[in-house]
Amino acid sequence: MDSPSQDIDLSQYNTVLNVFIELRGRGVVVSTQDLEVLKGWATERLAPETLCQSILAIYRDCQEKGTRFPTSLKALDRPLRRAVREANEY
Repeated sequence: MDSPSQDIDLSQYNTVLNVFIELRGRGVVVSTQDLEVLKGWATERLAPETLCQSILAIYRDCQEKGTRFPTSLKALDRPLRRAVREANEY
């Protein structure tokens, strides 16, 4: 029997990773922890489009408040999950 993670097309989450890398502005290398977070989102089938929209919203919020945008997906995990939950409630 196949595990649920084998049914997931991780290529859809490349866009999420690309958006994060572009906004982070610190090169193209990400940590193993970041890749594990991304894989977790894929396993939980969080919509890549919603994740990208949420990352952009967090980025804009950081710009407005004059704070630094997180440099890891691990740091974005909780706020993104919250944003996805809120988006799904509407």
